[in-house]
Amino acid sequence: MFGEKRHGGYRLAEPVEPPPDRLSEPDPVGVTTLPELTAALRQAKVWAGSPGFRKISRRCADGLPSATTFHSLLKGERLFDLNIVLIFIEALGLGGDLDRWAEAWHRVDDSSRRAS
Repeated sequence: MFGEKRHGGYRLAEPVEPPPDRLSEPDPVGVTTLPELTAALRQAKVWAGSPGFRKISRRCADGLPSATTFHSLLKGERLFDLNIVLIFIEALGLGGDLDRWAEAWHRVDDSSRRAS
């Protein structure tokens, strides 16, 4: 439900509908590395019609996370908190199966921990 705190306190301001006439949602099922996750997140943004980062942020309650945070997320320089990834996906209208995105994030997190 909207208005409830979700994803570490981040929530959508209102429901976001998937874009019309989109054939298939991006699927992060094979993602295991940060570059792959970043590419999947970029594909999700394109799938959603390439909304600007400010527009994505405005879809979130209180404008949080910020447009700058979402922009940095897609740079792929570091693994952001899972909550940021999930609210980004939800703000793009891909909230139907957040478990796939959470599982991808965990695979990336696990592989980066093993590499360090």
